[in-house]
Amino acid sequence: MEKKEGNFLIDYSEKTVHEVISKLQFISQVKNGEKLDLYSLQIVSADSWVTSAYRTFLSRGESRANSLEFARTVINQAFGLACTYLEKDDDYNTNIGEIIIRSIIGSKKGLKCMTETYKLDRLFVSEIQSLILILDSKIEDVKRKFPNLRI
Repeated sequence: MEKKEGNFLIDYSEKTVHEVISKLQFISQVKNGEKLDLYSLQIVSADSWVTSAYRTFLSRGESRANSLEFARTVINQAFGLACTYLEKDDDYNTNIGEIIIRSIIGSKKGLKCMTETYKLDRLFVSEIQSLILILDSKIEDVKRKFPNLRI
């Protein structure tokens, strides 16, 4: 099934890929001292008392645990999509799969910055570090399954 968006014709699988890559790019843009605002899908400064007050009193379920679950879900969805595209034997699908894998790799930068933002929460930092280790392991597995990958 296809849907017209602007001047482009996008099928639903391409729209899903676009959404996943966008979310991976969003994660990758987190810098030291910043937090994810999942409700508005924005990045906010962790140093501001306004941010603290917002996350404490006004946000709808904003928490570091929810940020971690968001990252975990997006990354797992991305690996599934990447493998689906890489298993198809044509240049277009291979290119899409490679873009997704590169975006997953790029998201590590934001995850590492989150460990700095939350450095006083050792358990949370450990959870992010273990997510990065698993992510690295999955990337190596994808490289073994698809040796001609250009990433």
